Amino acid sequence: MRSPAVVSTIILLGAMCAEPSAAQSGTEDILARSIALYPTLASYADTGTVVREAPGIVDRWKFATYFRNPLDFYFDFQGVTSQSGPGTLMDTSYHRMVLWMIKGELQAFNKQLRTHETIPREGGNQVAVLQGAKAGTAGTSTPWKR
Repeated sequence: MRSPAVVSTIILLGAMCAEPSAAQSGTEDILARSIALYPTLASYADTGTVVREAPGIVDRWKFATYFRNPLDFYFDFQGVTSQSGPGTLMDTSYHRMVLWMIKGELQAFNKQLRTHETIPREGGNQVAVLQGAKAGTAGTSTPWKR
């Protein structure tokens, strides 16, 4: 079974080869269908990379996410490298954040800070923890919204 992200990417590439107005319309249709599809899935998995560039600096991270309904998930975000100028490549694998939820209980691990916390469903403010993780994961830990 192909993941929706892979299927969407293939369709998106085909739409981009069409004329510009059709490509934009096709991209919006594909995005809308993909967003609508995710809640209906029993499970999915995806991996990706993030590159953030600023003047003189290039940071790279990788992530993996696994989801199974109802609300069991695993999200692993880890630094790869940081480069500041030619020849200065630094290993940033020490920057790692892992979030996972099993049967409604959220847990968070931060390798760099050496912390592990368990956030219960009731009264644990899981939403705040997930929103707080956004900055430390280059935005990849939270779903994209229009």
